[in-house]
Amino acid sequence: MPDDESERPKRSWREIDRARDLKHERKAPLPSAQTTLKGTAAKRYRSQLDRIFAGGGLPDEIKRQAPGFADVEPTARQQLVDAVLAATSPAEIETAVDALLATEPMPGDPMLLVKILAHPKRAHAKPALASLLDALESGRPQNANLLKSRVQALRLVDDDDDLQRLADCVLALL
Repeated sequence: MPDDESERPKRSWREIDRARDLKHERKAPLPSAQTTLKGTAAKRYRSQLDRIFAGGGLPDEIKRQAPGFADVEPTARQQLVDAVLAATSPAEIETAVDALLATEPMPGDPMLLVKILAHPKRAHAKPALASLLDALESGRPQNANLLKSRVQALRLVDDDDDLQRLADCVLALL
């Protein structure tokens, strides 16, 4: 045996075990962005944002922090959009869609296009399908199944060749 090994102090079993434990001890991984977004505070934040964008108004916390911000009236366009989204009967949909499209061109929002495609007279079907085709180029919307059923129903009741081709293109992308 070489001299340097025999002169080295021997370690006890406790020291050996502690060294093994330290070697295999794992540090807790840093939370990733996905796990941080799953927290209850993040869920509450997302639900408040959803409520704001769905037209449910501002949370009380924001009203307390910025009292003047809550008093802002919605624009005329926003009122028309809200009327279209809130319409349920065919007569309400017809009135709201006609009022919206009288003031602005065809929107690209898939939620509005669902209501426009539900217009009872199908007066705006072709421009709505063309706008929907443009919107689908950027990705599949959340309400794709509803859009698909509306386009299929429109395709069944209308015999216009241009509308049929547009509907086929939209259905291929949905």
